[in-house]
Amino acid sequence: MITHPHVVREPVDGERLVELRREEISVTARDGVRLSLLCKAPVDPAESRGHVVLIHGLRGTRHNWNLSRRSFQAYLVEQGFTTLCPELRGSGRSRDEGAPLPRSVRELVDLDLAAVVPEAAARAGGPLVLIGHSLGGLLACLAAARWPDAVRAVVALGSPLRPGIDQPLMRLGSRVWVGLARYSGLRDATEGERASAALAAGRRLMDRLSLPGRVRDVFPGSLEPDLEAEHARLVSREPPPPGLVRDLARLVLGRSPEGLDLTSELSRVRAPLLCVAGDRDELAPPSSVSPLLDAVGSGSTRWMVAGEDGAHVGHFDLVLGHQAPRLVWRPVRDWLVQV
Repeated sequence: MITHPHVVREPVDGERLVELRREEISVTARDGVRLSLLCKAPVDPAESRGHVVLIHGLRGTRHNWNLSRRSFQAYLVEQGFTTLCPELRGSGRSRDEGAPLPRSVRELVDLDLAAVVPEAAARAGGPLVLIGHSLGGLLACLAAARWPDAVRAVVALGSPLRPGIDQPLMRLGSRVWVGLARYSGLRDATEGERASAALAAGRRLMDRLSLPGRVRDVFPGSLEPDLEAEHARLVSREPPPPGLVRDLARLVLGRSPEGLDLTSELSRVRAPLLCVAGDRDELAPPSSVSPLLDAVGSGSTRWMVAGEDGAHVGHFDLVLGHQAPRLVWRPVRDWLVQV
């Protein structure tokens, strides 16, 4: 699917608008699954400063980067970059068009990114920048290791290599989930649609009852009420893929996702890496994100914790909170124009 690009004016932040070219395209993975990509670019292609691929995380979609009144993707276009936002299998419009839930992190790399990254590099006519949020940052690093000639830089936003370091209940739940998946008779029960529904219901219950083990994906007050409601509504539509939850549980326990050797894979990353953590991120606190810097083989890495007194940053709002344009967007832009 390719639609003709059309020029529109879209919000960057509040009333601030940018004129851009918008286009919907799709790529097909080698197993036949079709993936949807939202492309936004400067009106004059000759003015592009390079191509950026935005990679969402668990239960993410294009809305990881775009809400009705704030858009990191539009900001990058305003700054001169051509952007491509894929929705990986099981997510957003790709799911609406029949893409199944992913069964593992390895599947997202071997199939989805194997289709997206070369296609994006071909459109760019050169190497890309990969920006990933949460699990998407880890995926971006794995893609940089697999296709070094196609990737010139990586930005990982709130991407925990060791999730759950300071969360005993998360570690306990991870042991149970990984343990169940070890038994062939129970594995299907931990990866099917019922497991997905159970995970979603459990998360809603913990949030509703404010149970101690819950982790909030938005720092209180960091999003305007209407945008926080919009974010919650959009996330509620995305089923949690049990296979990815299992792989994330393995990360919590200090193991690699199934079928991957993270130590070996990440050591092959040669692209410069900017690693950003939110100072009040409960899903990916700085202590769980910083190990990514030591794991990658790049000789050029930079670490940044976003947040300050009176302007704290959580997980999702690391990208689209009302402090994100000042505390995250600008530093990322400044780093990109230097590498």
